Amino acid sequence: MNQQFRDFQELMNGANDFMGTKLFYSPKTPTIYKAGWRRIRLFMHQNKLKKYDLEVETLFLTQLLECRTKKELSTLERYRYNAAKMLTQFQQTGRIDPPLYRANRPMANQIVYTGAVELNNNYTNIIPVT
Repeated sequence: MNQQFRDFQELMNGANDFMGTKLFYSPKTPTIYKAGWRRIRLFMHQNKLKKYDLEVETLFLTQLLECRTKKELSTLERYRYNAAKMLTQFQQTGRIDPPLYRANRPMANQIVYTGAVELNNNYTNIIPVT
C-alpha cells in the first residue's frame, strides 16, 4: 500500500513540476489541482484501487458527474474534473494540455459598439519608443 501512495505522489509531483516549468502556471494554480489529486487518492484508497490509470479516472469522474454534464458542475467540481483529466494525460503522455475554460462556459452577453469612432490626433506628451 505504501508503494501505491509513493507512485501516486511521484505522478502528482511530476504533473505539478510540469505545470510550473512548462506551462508557467502561478504557484497557486497547481495547489488547486493538488487538492483534486488528493481527492482522487482518497477515492482510490476507499475503493481499494492500486494504480492510477484511465479506468480510475473514469470511475472517479462517473462518481463526480453523477448524471450531470461538465457545464453543470460547480467551479470546485470543474477543478476536480480537470485535475483528473490532466493527471491521466500526464501519466499517458508526459505532458499536459491546459483545459480551455471558455469553450465550456457560456459567455455573458457582450456589448458590441457599432457606432463611429473619432480619433483625436492632437497628442502632446507622447515619446516615441526606439
